[in-house]
Amino acid sequence: MTNAQSPTTPVNADPQSPEELIRYYESVRSFTERMCEPMVNEDYVIQSMPDVSPTKWHLAHVTWFFETFVLGNNYPNYEPLNKQYNYLFNSYYNAVGESILTEYSHKYTIDSFSTMALTAGLTARYVWSDPNEMFAIFYLEGV
Repeated sequence: MTNAQSPTTPVNADPQSPEELIRYYESVRSFTERMCEPMVNEDYVIQSMPDVSPTKWHLAHVTWFFETFVLGNNYPNYEPLNKQYNYLFNSYYNAVGESILTEYSHKYTIDSFSTMALTAGLTARYVWSDPNEMFAIFYLEGV
């Protein structure tokens, strides 16, 4: 297991200028990217448990959070990169608009879903998937 080191360059955690804010964000984002270095592509999309979001979604959510609550609240003329992000990455901030019901947003690999189906007495007779196995449809039968 690789451990990412905390940022070594001291930054002001309470930035008072746009330049300090940029340095602070870059420092935090750089640390996040270092934590992700040992991961493979599949690690970014798997949801290991219902209350933990996939890494890919988490990275986008944190970026949306910064854009919405830091830039949007401090720079009146700030325009978000994409207004749809407010819906896509808002998990529970009801005051800023509608959010996606995440309890039902589970991500599994084909193998982990097949194993889970077996524990319920079902077997995957057919599985249709895209080439990258990002999406799949299962035809299940009783064992």
